[in-house]
Amino acid sequence: MASWSALLNWRFARASVLAWLAVVFLIPGYGAVVVGLSWIPRVLAVVTIVALACLIVRALRWKWAEAIELVVGAYAICLVFAAPTLRWGIVPGRATLEALGSDLAAAGRLLASEAAPVAAVPGISLALAGLCALAIIGMDVFVHRWRSPGAVGLVLAVLFVLPTAVAEVEPRQLVFIPAAACWLLMLRGERRVSASRPWVSWVPVTLIAGAALVFAATTPISPASLRDLNHDWGAGTPDPFAAGVDPNIELGRNLRRNVPRTTMTYTTTLSEPPYLKIATLREFTGDTWRPVERDSSEPSPSDRAVADRHIAATTERTSISIKKLRSHRLPVPYPATNITGLEGSWRWQRAGLTLHSDKSTTAGQQYRVNSSEVKPTLAQLRNGDLERGGIVWDQLRAETRLPSDTPSVIGRTAERVTAGAGSNYDRAVALQDWLRSSGEFAYSEVAPVAEGYDGTGVDVISQFLDEKRGYCVHFASTMAVMARELGIPARLAVGFAPGNVVRTNDRGAAVYEVTTDNMHAWPELYFGGVGWVRFDPTPTVGSPTRVTREVEPGDIDDESGTAPDAPDATTGAERAGEANAVPDGQNPASGVHWRWPLLALAVIVLVAPATISVLRRRLRLRTGQPEALWQELINTARDAGHRASSGLTPRQFAASLGGLPEPEQRTLDELVAAVEAERYGPDGFPHRLDRHAAATMLESVRRTASRPVRWRGRLLPPSVFVSS
Repeated sequence: MASWSALLNWRFARASVLAWLAVVFLIPGYGAVVVGLSWIPRVLAVVTIVALACLIVRALRWKWAEAIELVVGAYAICLVFAAPTLRWGIVPGRATLEALGSDLAAAGRLLASEAAPVAAVPGISLALAGLCALAIIGMDVFVHRWRSPGAVGLVLAVLFVLPTAVAEVEPRQLVFIPAAACWLLMLRGERRVSASRPWVSWVPVTLIAGAALVFAATTPISPASLRDLNHDWGAGTPDPFAAGVDPNIELGRNLRRNVPRTTMTYTTTLSEPPYLKIATLREFTGDTWRPVERDSSEPSPSDRAVADRHIAATTERTSISIKKLRSHRLPVPYPATNITGLEGSWRWQRAGLTLHSDKSTTAGQQYRVNSSEVKPTLAQLRNGDLERGGIVWDQLRAETRLPSDTPSVIGRTAERVTAGAGSNYDRAVALQDWLRSSGEFAYSEVAPVAEGYDGTGVDVISQFLDEKRGYCVHFASTMAVMARELGIPARLAVGFAPGNVVRTNDRGAAVYEVTTDNMHAWPELYFGGVGWVRFDPTPTVGSPTRVTREVEPGDIDDESGTAPDAPDATTGAERAGEANAVPDGQNPASGVHWRWPLLALAVIVLVAPATISVLRRRLRLRTGQPEALWQELINTARDAGHRASSGLTPRQFAASLGGLPEPEQRTLDELVAAVEAERYGPDGFPHRLDRHAAATMLESVRRTASRPVRWRGRLLPPSVFVSS
């Protein structure tokens, strides 16, 4: 067994120390996923213990090194995260496993219901510590077991990209550069080919890896290139609504980006700028809101623009031009009755009067929406209370349910706030005013994350009522749930608040601009005879709903007050074919300044191994020295699928290659003799081989492999990832 003094030998300690440093440099990048700094010391403690274990087992050459490292890592997690459950303070038991499992389960629920960054609960810190510990062990395996320091870069790349993928923020070059430098030092530690020409081995690797490092560090990557708003409503990735995922998580994530982008502009004949709805969420599970969707050319009975012909309504037009939004769901005013100018194939959602497509997107669309402007009086709204168990109530069953475990504080608070209100409409206005303008609540996109109550579940609402700080998701969900507690059918709408006037067009109409800052959620409540009415309880956003007009002469217009026809979703592309539809994956409305840098970086990563192999071969052939050519022979044999054991003598290795054609076999025999003479002969014995003959011999060795193996050896040569 090796001496303990080997621990102080840099040769043994190098890989473990550099792996530890690389992970330490990457850990701050997870600040985009977890709030605060309290989680970092625990993660560092686990990472340090595992790195020390790797150093010791490799320096002392213990058997079953990987198993030992995994056991040490697991014990470190128990020690750091579940110390009170250890028997006699040192032995993990059943209670330890239960505590760790409970923490991980809580972390899973948090990640499923909240947008990053999330609170630093123990389970989140535990998961990050486990991830970093596995990264340390993985790098140790690549370096010592498989002798592939080049593959360490894959582990570091995963650690670097994960927070970007989860939190969808711009990657931090400041954490990437030092971590990548540690990886380059690992590559630099590759064993040299020749004492006289060491640069033949490591210079090509360092130059190409260094070039990729400099390129990645100096090329700006737009956050939009990671996961643009275009993808946040379903384009490019599976529809987030299809799996029952709360879309408000996506909304919260976008609101916290603080990089506003213009999504669309519009003009309208409506008396007030409209809210533009993308989706209607009807089903509330207690943890999340989900749509209950059915495609139809007919609206749901509750979604007809005017349920009572005596309620006044006019038909108005809104012209929308999409700028930087690529979605499979279309922003429209509610209630929409007709769409023209839309390209592609789109379908109406029966409930909520929204449109969606499986293939077409909103990118570059310019379309016109006819919608009804419903104008009920105060008396008509106050007379809109529904009778429980009636026909309309049965039709609205999905919009009236609440889970059985809804905290009682929500219902008690709703009763207290609406005490004295004489109708459901007055109760709705009381809830809206209490949340929006009472002064008790404040708008904040940061507080819910920092305090650990982001989301729309009933437990989140309970905490929101205590904290009294949140953004539109919390205000909208709270009002909708409270309305259901009071017996008022309610649902959530997700889309965009009206935006701001930016100019007037040639016809003198105001042009409104909608940005990502206008992404919004709001509740819709149902009143008999009137239909669904929008409310907005979120402070400082949009406008509240309040009707004060009583019945006046001339209010009733039989022609305009009747229910409109069923929506007409016939589009230009359906009439003329889909030749002009925007192909999937393209977004002409968005910038492409980030695509070329990413494409160039991808090309560098893909061609780097083959480039390294070609450059190294040419350098070695140019020298003509036996040792350099011998090393190139070993690499060529590896790429051709031969096993190159360090325990074989040159003659044994040459024999293991099998017979070559006679000219190439003579060159191989000459190379073996030269290597033996240089290694075992007198000093200064001159040997140089003909490089053209050597190149022919190497090509003959390569051809001993099958065609697929030869192609793999050319495009992704294994020899590049194995120490010489």
